[in-house]
Amino acid sequence: MLKRFMKMSIVSQVLLSLALGIACGIFFGELTSHLGLFGDIYIGLLQMTVLPYLIVALISGVGRLNPAWAARIGASGAVVMFFLWFVTFLVVLSVPLSFPDWPESTAFSSIHQPDESKIDLLKLFLPSNVFRSLSENLVPAVVFFCVVLGIAIMGVEQKDSIISILDGLMTAIGKMTTLAVRVAPIGIFAVSADAAGSIELEQFERLKIYFLTLGLAWALMQFVVLPVLVSAATPTNYLKFLLTTQVAVVTAFATNSTLVTLPLMIACCKEILEEHGLNDPETEASVNVLIPGAYILPNAGTLLNLGFILFAAWFVGTPLEGTQNIVFAAVGGLFAVAGMIVAGPMLLDIFQLPSDLFQLYLLAGVFTTRLTTATGVLFGMVFCLLVIFSMAGQLNRRRLLVAAAASVAASIVALKAFGIVLGGTAPVAFDGESKYMTARPFLQPVDSKLVEMPPALNSRDVARPRLDVVRERGILRVGYRANGLPYSFVNSRGELVGFDIELVNALARDMGVVVEFAAVRPPVKADVIQSGQLDIIVGGIGITMQRAVRAAYSNPYFEEQVGFVVLDHRRNEFVDMAEIRARDSLTLAVPRRFHSPVLSKLMPRAKFVKIDSARDFIEGKRSDLDALLFGAKTAFAWTLSYPEFSVTLPKGMTMRVPMAFMVPADAPHFRNALNTWLALNEKHGLVKLAHDHWILGTGLSEKKPRWSVIRDVLHWID
Repeated sequence: MLKRFMKMSIVSQVLLSLALGIACGIFFGELTSHLGLFGDIYIGLLQMTVLPYLIVALISGVGRLNPAWAARIGASGAVVMFFLWFVTFLVVLSVPLSFPDWPESTAFSSIHQPDESKIDLLKLFLPSNVFRSLSENLVPAVVFFCVVLGIAIMGVEQKDSIISILDGLMTAIGKMTTLAVRVAPIGIFAVSADAAGSIELEQFERLKIYFLTLGLAWALMQFVVLPVLVSAATPTNYLKFLLTTQVAVVTAFATNSTLVTLPLMIACCKEILEEHGLNDPETEASVNVLIPGAYILPNAGTLLNLGFILFAAWFVGTPLEGTQNIVFAAVGGLFAVAGMIVAGPMLLDIFQLPSDLFQLYLLAGVFTTRLTTATGVLFGMVFCLLVIFSMAGQLNRRRLLVAAAASVAASIVALKAFGIVLGGTAPVAFDGESKYMTARPFLQPVDSKLVEMPPALNSRDVARPRLDVVRERGILRVGYRANGLPYSFVNSRGELVGFDIELVNALARDMGVVVEFAAVRPPVKADVIQSGQLDIIVGGIGITMQRAVRAAYSNPYFEEQVGFVVLDHRRNEFVDMAEIRARDSLTLAVPRRFHSPVLSKLMPRAKFVKIDSARDFIEGKRSDLDALLFGAKTAFAWTLSYPEFSVTLPKGMTMRVPMAFMVPADAPHFRNALNTWLALNEKHGLVKLAHDHWILGTGLSEKKPRWSVIRDVLHWID
């Protein structure tokens, strides 16, 4: 068996290793994570030679060219690149044809914090310190340096001796790369097994429409559009082209990296050109320049990623139409050079789509980036071959245009037919709210029950220490703010849960009592505490002076940062307090109970309007208001039900609201015991665990082992 495997071509070995790795991952599941080390070693071996090879190949390639030939390559390359971008965008803009009719809209909510880590385009493209660019893998800057140095070498009289040394280095580095390629079957098996074993299969269901349509668009680009262009317009055979390029494509898919495949791409192009007698030094030098040039520019894979914006617009019920598609292509193409991380959020903002949809792209990227990376690698080789054949006079431009029109038409028909097949298939909505609604306590709760508001204590018990009353009764009566997510709320199982409820259960356990919970409707009043109907009120209770004169508070156990609740497409207007303070005619809603002289100092030009409930703003009853000033975590819970809103935490916003438990004003012993308990459990870590579980959401979804044949079908392991 091993002998037969070794006799296979490297392409067959790589493809078989990929298939076996995926099968291994599906069979063993998360157990294949141990193979990740071998995959990392393989990727490291590839990366070890990439930048040195890139540097030597570029300097040598540009240096050996004469200026006239270099100018022709630049002009021809620009025309071919724009042509390929145009064809790719036609396919991408056709993808919505495959989306089924879906009248509903779905959106997302999150707390939006300004990203202060902006991309430094100057640093990315200009190597002011080439050694730093090398150490930080800033490939565009390295390419720029190599091209400039190569141009300088063009005019050196003794350039032949320099190029001879560079050629020797490139041969040596090429041999190193060959050694890495020889272990490709082992490396690709390890990488694909690790990936297939760790990917959460449940995510396919959430984004099934996107996966299916992107998969079809990828297949059309990979096996129809790009190879047809080459085979129709050049002497290259369709099947021969696919077979020759598969080593680079499969390696890109398995490693999810274009960079590590650059030497393979160059080798594949040179092999194809050599078959057609185009193996002279000038041609080889051109390949060494064109492949790195294609790497730093947007490719078909990048543009396929931009198609997520089209999916996002359809997903929320506002598909792009007419001139919006032109804007999408123009802006997307312009910023695609910085990648989807920059272009994606920008396009979402331009088309007023919920910013949180980008979370779906990041989620889908676990699967889709491997496909688009493979397409990008094939795109680079197609670009290189078209330019070289054009320079050699072997490019049939008429057949190229016909092939482009035919392949795009075939893609449109296929996408439309696929949309008919999908028919009634509907997307699965974002489950941010359901994660809260299905959340469970991380500690076993004490015995408790939900009750109506208890009667007041008699005059004798009111006069006694409240702690004694609770101990004798064996019941801690707790008022909770209804719908106080994430502090106090009833989940889908009918259980009262939340940050504060978790703490109350732990408190009652330590006191040796059970709990009776009674709902407290807003506005929260201190009378029920003073009368003894309740012993404590919880549920995200912010400290206010109005309440403090009638009741007492425990020491704060959490501080909630104040943010702005805004319509999603306006969130970028509220990302910097310096800009907010400078704005005129800004009208902000604040809760009626919120009194702070700091507001007028914080935003002196703003007008503040007091409202009874956040619902008045969020439900659109006050359209004259620009934003709502509110506790960020509490407001986030509102936006789960009203996804057209976002919560922003602007840069420079330092205002916080301390959260505490409300207790009787005349029960100092009880308050001191509660404060001592909070202090102890803050030191012991309980408060942080509860915060991480309920506020940060680290424990909202129960982590289960990934589905695998060995566990879920054969039941060989638990």
